[in-house]
Amino acid sequence: FRNQPITVHQTPADRPQFSGGLPAMAAAGLGDQFTTLLAQNQVLSRVFVEFFGYTGWNVALARNGWERFERAMDSVCWAVLGMGVPVLLGKMLVPRFNRNLKAEFPKAFLPRQALGKGVGIKPLDLPFEWLDHAGFAQRFAKGTAFSKQLPKYGLRNLPKALATKVLNRKLFAIMMLDYLALWAKANGYSWGKNWVTAHFSKKEGFSGIFNIASDDYRQEQVQDYKAHRKQRLFWSLGLSFLGSVAFPFIMSRALKSPVKAGSRGMMGWFKKKMPYFNYSNIVYMSKYALMWQVFWNWNLTGLMAARDKNERREHLMKCVATDFFFFVGDDFISGYMGKWLQNRYKKPLGGYQLMHTRRGLFGNPEAKGFHEIILEANALKNPAQRQLAKRLGKAILFSGIAGTALCLGISMTLLTQWFTKQKVRREEAERAGRRRAAPVSVSVPVPVPVSVPRQIPGSTPMPIATPIRSVPAILPLNQSSGQSLGQGVVQQPFLHQNPGTLMLPAFNHVYPYRQAPVAMVESCHIIQSPYSGQRF
Repeated sequence: FRNQPITVHQTPADRPQFSGGLPAMAAAGLGDQFTTLLAQNQVLSRVFVEFFGYTGWNVALARNGWERFERAMDSVCWAVLGMGVPVLLGKMLVPRFNRNLKAEFPKAFLPRQALGKGVGIKPLDLPFEWLDHAGFAQRFAKGTAFSKQLPKYGLRNLPKALATKVLNRKLFAIMMLDYLALWAKANGYSWGKNWVTAHFSKKEGFSGIFNIASDDYRQEQVQDYKAHRKQRLFWSLGLSFLGSVAFPFIMSRALKSPVKAGSRGMMGWFKKKMPYFNYSNIVYMSKYALMWQVFWNWNLTGLMAARDKNERREHLMKCVATDFFFFVGDDFISGYMGKWLQNRYKKPLGGYQLMHTRRGLFGNPEAKGFHEIILEANALKNPAQRQLAKRLGKAILFSGIAGTALCLGISMTLLTQWFTKQKVRREEAERAGRRRAAPVSVSVPVPVPVSVPRQIPGSTPMPIATPIRSVPAILPLNQSSGQSLGQGVVQQPFLHQNPGTLMLPAFNHVYPYRQAPVAMVESCHIIQSPYSGQRF
């Protein structure tokens, strides 16, 4: 899962920041240094939770080496994007955007000496809902709560023109590049793994059934993929690209609309949900911003690139389960776990809250993020309360990891693999049964007569019967059952051109070719003379 840990981080405001872990640990004086580093560094937090919650199990439970290789490459690609793209955006684009904006709107920015301790110039970190054009003037009028928070972003004030430029850079630079990176990864991996596995393993078809299906079965199942591979690749690239670039335009259209958040209608509802799409620390995608991309750049591309129906079914089952758990179920696990711990340790916590007062996106109780609990605990004066809050924060974090591992990494992986194994074995047995019931091909050697036909005095000589090396024929019917004895190739039958008869000496049958049995004609096994061109 790209950029966002699977567990407790509920809204973009709760995402851990990519900041220096070791200095923060020293300042906080924490005993558990790794926990603090995990809380401070989103990249490490993301990799840790994903590996132990899902990808590690998914790779370990692979059915063979080639499937394990494919799953490992998927995880590596996500990790590289999860770490590489935010770092590149944060190091290269964001400072440049900040300099350009400050040069264009110098009066809107605070001088560096006026910035508070630890405060930088980061207008691109402004939340999407703050940049909403509807009610913008009232929101940032002098003395309002919003205007008083602007110094945290290095701003003295926020003109609407500056807000519009910030919005455009957030949507059409950072978000667009992020989504296009996901598009490239999804298609590169989904189609690339097919080629790599087929090229180096010398086997075609779904790698998950290499050890449980015969070569004939895999060849049969992969025919549709091979026949339509180019068309599927075209639609996969095109549809996922359109889906990737569409969302920033949808966001822009909504935020520049005069409709206020919470108003009736789809636009008002969508604008009310804007806080859930905010990036953390400018460049880290929230999991709800990822929701749109998961459909276009994981679900869709995986279905298009599936090599047979078994891979397609497994991918679809994982999509449904993973999407539900990642975007809905995970919030419920962490939310209700936090609520239970809050009630159980209410008195020892001394008023400290593990929960947000707001509800989650789907109406669920919303626990605070792991990093938020750790950092707030450092400010508690009571040492016992401080240690308890940190311990409960860890419990919420690892309950999410355990829930993810149980529901997705282990249960869903084993369930889909078991179902595929049973289905392949059943279909292989059915194919074997059909082969046993099919007509058997035989080769019937027939001696070639060499006698010369008797001539009638004064008549035109009858041509000598000409042997034909091999023609298809129908063996006679079983007179007792009425069933054909099978299909065969009669070697060198004796074909009389005049008046035209087909003699099968092995069975003592001689048929005039114009009076051949209906079974012979209807079976489409037609005897043809290479001399006369007649169809028998």
